[in-house]
Amino acid sequence: MFNVINTIKTLIKKLALRIPQLKSLVQQRDELLQKIEEVTKQIETERCEYVSSLYRDLLGREAEESEVKNCFDSGYSPLHLWEIFLNSQEYQDKRKQQEAERYEHVTYLYRYLLEREAEESEVKSWVESKNSLLQLWKIFVDSQAYQDKRKQQEAERYEYVTLLYRHLLDKEGEESEVKSWIDSDYSPLQLWKNFLDSQEYQNKKEQREINLSSILGRADYALMGEQKPLAAMTVLKWYKSAASSLIHQIAQPKFSEIKPPSKPTKTSADLPFSVTIVTSLYKGEKYIKSFLENMITQTIIDRCQLFIVDANSPQKESEIINNYLELYPNIRYLRLDERIGIYEAWNLAIKESDSEFITNANVDDLHRHDALELKVKALRENPEVDVAYSDVYYSFLANLPFEIVEKCNLKTNLPTANKFNLLNFNSPHNSPIWRRSLHQKIGYFDPTYKSAGDYEFWLRAAFSGSYFLKIPKPLVLYYYNPKGISTKKNTPSIVEAMKIRTMYQNLLDFKQTSEI
Repeated sequence: MFNVINTIKTLIKKLALRIPQLKSLVQQRDELLQKIEEVTKQIETERCEYVSSLYRDLLGREAEESEVKNCFDSGYSPLHLWEIFLNSQEYQDKRKQQEAERYEHVTYLYRYLLEREAEESEVKSWVESKNSLLQLWKIFVDSQAYQDKRKQQEAERYEYVTLLYRHLLDKEGEESEVKSWIDSDYSPLQLWKNFLDSQEYQNKKEQREINLSSILGRADYALMGEQKPLAAMTVLKWYKSAASSLIHQIAQPKFSEIKPPSKPTKTSADLPFSVTIVTSLYKGEKYIKSFLENMITQTIIDRCQLFIVDANSPQKESEIINNYLELYPNIRYLRLDERIGIYEAWNLAIKESDSEFITNANVDDLHRHDALELKVKALRENPEVDVAYSDVYYSFLANLPFEIVEKCNLKTNLPTANKFNLLNFNSPHNSPIWRRSLHQKIGYFDPTYKSAGDYEFWLRAAFSGSYFLKIPKPLVLYYYNPKGISTKKNTPSIVEAMKIRTMYQNLLDFKQTSEI
């Protein structure tokens, strides 16, 4: 009994010694459980944040609470979840949308910052880059190409403002004055209007009347050779007349007037062509079919060669043109591997042909069915004349049939060109016809001009003693194309025409002074 009691006492003493250790273990256990709970909550929070970020970064939207819970309860690893999101249809659709927006953004940067169309490979490389849209914009703005373009634009704008001072106000602009106009947001047309509205110009008006719109042949909807832009009501009246004529034609079609297109006969194909129709093509898919249909219905098309120079257009005009090449051997189509200017294209076609007469035809303009016949007749009956041209009808809708525009009767009243009135207006601007011998006399079109090279050529011809003849009836439909090289906003023709006019005005002044 005594031994049992001693054993119990010994155990009690040992337990007493262990109690502090047990308390410490319990405390450690509680702390560990609390830590586990905290880590678990942190993991849950991070997992929810990860899932939310997948929705936000990959799908571009905030996740619904139920969506986050489903992903959380799935038990998938973060890598597995990421792969699921990447393979989802929603992500694929979002990716396509983002690529399309990115493609459009890059194309916009090339078009409006560098003023050119981007190559497909260039756009692709930027689309696939990891730069944000803002970073892309900064890269373009900081690029050497943009800086060079900006300097060129500033130089052209400086020259334009200087010319406005010189020709409208008869003085040289102060450097500070020119700079203030350059730094303004005015377009060239707005700048010109501001100068015309200025008190200084009004004071000079009686001494020297200069109508810039007649020099350029346009100002908003300015008629060729007219002193003022067209009133809005005149344009509205034209639209109403065109609509009425179209409705009448649809209601009462005249099938008897529809004629099959002319084709060159075997006999005519063996003879040299009388006329080469020179056409420069770039982004003309919208107009090319109407243009070709109009050309092949010319009364003397079997005696003409239509020479189309495709300046590496990115559109699908060739697919349409090829259908006509099989039927009309007098259509010659030359597609180049690089883009060239309009006058370089004209010179190329002229040098590659050998007809007696030459004319140019724009793809967005149309001709009366006997236009070429009457122009050739004018030159044959007047051997002393080098250039013949006619009045034109104006159209404000693309591909509108000639007979509809003719009924609207909005037409020019051009003067017969000579070296004096050519200084004020480019009368032979639209589809003139001229003798090939004129090039032997004065050379070819100057390819350094982008838009006004024909104006310089006709002045060069006039100052070399060439004679012009105007056919007193409209034979051409002139489409006022808002994207045309001579009619679009910020057209280079403004500065070019003023430079050309200054050059030949100085030549005229020099000759008159020498004669005195």
